[in-house]
Amino acid sequence: MEQKDYILREIEKIGAMLRMFIRRRFEQKETQEEEQETTQDFSEFCDETGIDLDDINHLDKKDFPGYFNVNKGFNTENIELLADFLVELSKSSVATIPEKLTNKAIELYKYVDEISKTYSIERAAKIQKLEEIVKK
Repeated sequence: MEQKDYILREIEKIGAMLRMFIRRRFEQKETQEEEQETTQDFSEFCDETGIDLDDINHLDKKDFPGYFNVNKGFNTENIELLADFLVELSKSSVATIPEKLTNKAIELYKYVDEISKTYSIERAAKIQKLEEIVKK
């Protein structure tokens, strides 16, 4: 019972953290000071979650189940929030290869579609929008 409570707290903690980072990004316009905050958010995210976004960028879609099963805080909602975070990060000047982040976000959204028991119109719209951006 105690182990289950710990895992649920970790899931909630990662979800709250991802929502906070995304909210910060939506509210910001890119100035030099805000660019530094984005870099700090990125570092904070990596430190707090114990994952490295570079690792995620290098993962193949077939490796997602193993990776997210090891990191117990990632349920379907948090994986989708991670994809949202990657999309926002790709819009930032901090991103060196924004197309790569956008493509990885699409892969994560599609992965969530595969493992989720519910269909999300919002998630499907995100995928469609991002795929149109990538095609341009």
